Amino acid sequence: MNTYERDLFRLIHLSAEFIGSRKCFGTQVVSQAELNVIAGLHQKAPCTLKDLADLLQITNSACSQQVERLVQKGFIERMADKRDRRSVRLALTTSGDSVMSAYRQCQDSIVEGLAKKLRKEDKIAAGAVIKAVADTLEERIREM
Repeated sequence: MNTYERDLFRLIHLSAEFIGSRKCFGTQVVSQAELNVIAGLHQKAPCTLKDLADLLQITNSACSQQVERLVQKGFIERMADKRDRRSVRLALTTSGDSVMSAYRQCQDSIVEGLAKKLRKEDKIAAGAVIKAVADTLEERIREM
């Protein structure tokens, strides 16, 4: 592994570690998988478990397990569908919204901190590399 590959892997690892750390969420402890569910619900709520699993590209079973943990933690609530009482819809609670807000603040903090340290031309070059890396990772995830 060359220096570039080591540094890229280190960047990905450190970003994931920082975003998943308590530094980002204070006393609220959430896993990366739980954070993905919260972010998905923030984007699509209220929705069914199937809709959420499809959005996150995970199985209904895996989604159900994450949702149950987040219900127990008080971040998600289940509601009867007004049009079809047999159907259950999921939505974020106020606490779930707080986690999402903390996540966004954490993202902003990371981006602002990096932006302060780079010159304009470095930002342009880094932007192209970051986009290529993100595109490649998304493609690899879709292939899984």
